[in-house]
Amino acid sequence: MSTPHRHQTRSTTATAKLSEMLQDIKNAEERLAALVAHTAAVEAQLADLQEDVAEKEATVSELDKKIKKQKTKIDSNNKALDEQLFGSDPMMDRLLDQVWAEWGYDEDSIGMRR
Repeated sequence: MSTPHRHQTRSTTATAKLSEMLQDIKNAEERLAALVAHTAAVEAQLADLQEDVAEKEATVSELDKKIKKQKTKIDSNNKALDEQLFGSDPMMDRLLDQVWAEWGYDEDSIGMRR
């Protein structure tokens, strides 16, 4: 009689362990499902951020083009004004270069081109 009782105890213990293992598997599946959902949400946020970055890069590019266009226009106007005021007199050019040098300015630091 002791053998069936011992067998029953082992069977109960094995069943309890299997039940515990199944519960662990279910818990792991739930955690995995939560991680998958979280990953999908993060991927959606990343896609939104990448779209925002692309839009901002396009805006920066547009502004950069406008700035370059304005700078070219200013440089051209400065050159035209310089020619109107001083012409192409070599002596005046040397005099202006000497004045610039004495004042410690250089053309790049003040945005003027001659």
